Amino acid sequence: MSFFRCPTCARGTQSLTLDTRTLATAEVIRRRRECSVCRTRYSTIEVLDEAGLATSAAAPRSVSA
Repeated sequence: MSFFRCPTCARGTQSLTLDTRTLATAEVIRRRRECSVCRTRYSTIEVLDEAGLATSAAAPRSVSA
């Protein structure tokens, strides 16, 4: 479980990681997540920098489960 606030409902602080992929370089990781409250799926892009992992959430795409 990961601790990101859901970009749709803002209530879900725990999400299930559905898929993890390394992008062009090994320094970028894309994860598909699903909110534990509203079940909205969204992506996060994690970029490795000198200080560690910096993570930003992408716009959600609502998918019915």
